[in-house]
Amino acid sequence: MKKIIKLLTASVVTAALFVGSIVTVSANDIKNPKIADVSEWQGNINWSLAKDDLNMAIIRAQYGTNYKDKYLDRNQKEAIKHDVPFGTYAYARYINAADAKTEARALYNRTSKSAKFYVIDVEEFTVTSGTIRAATNAFVKELRSLTNKKIGLYVGHHTYTQFNLDTTKFDFVWIPAYRSWKPDYNHDMWQYTDGGQVKGINGGVDLNKLSNTKKPLSYYVGKTEANDQAHQY
Repeated sequence: MKKIIKLLTASVVTAALFVGSIVTVSANDIKNPKIADVSEWQGNINWSLAKDDLNMAIIRAQYGTNYKDKYLDRNQKEAIKHDVPFGTYAYARYINAADAKTEARALYNRTSKSAKFYVIDVEEFTVTSGTIRAATNAFVKELRSLTNKKIGLYVGHHTYTQFNLDTTKFDFVWIPAYRSWKPDYNHDMWQYTDGGQVKGINGGVDLNKLSNTKKPLSYYVGKTEANDQAHQY
């Protein structure tokens, strides 16, 4: 990462001299990182502005196997160019376990190797044979055969019980709940609004909070990336 901004104020310098060492900012110092998930619905994002307002992005890759997000390539390229750490997500459309494996391979092949993690977004009941639980397990198993990066699950708050997905198969769980209090179910990331504001993005955008203190920003993007993000503040 190239974005290293020195923020040593007089008081910090004094403290550093007092302890006889240079004060560094750890990844955990970002208590509330700004995280947006984006897709073609956000249109042409000005990443040169967004980079100063985001600590992490989650970029949609596809809507099922046959539909690649129109802005996937541009969003990944611009995020890399402007040093915004990111992961990608796939909106699930699989109808059975075999189809889920195909979607997993498509996500992997469409995603830049610079991505930090993957997410399967399970919002609709599209399975016509077998169970949605079994199909989702097949997706994550196939993806794990292709990568050792973290894999997350996005599941609707209102469908969490109905879908009965095996959250233990995933490295983190991401749940939407557009309200002032956290989701009712165990989760690591909370999508708390669809009307957030980010520099360089026209209109409202989904914003998210990290809810699990054991999984800070560095858990998702790595210690080096998280530290570089911390040094911007």
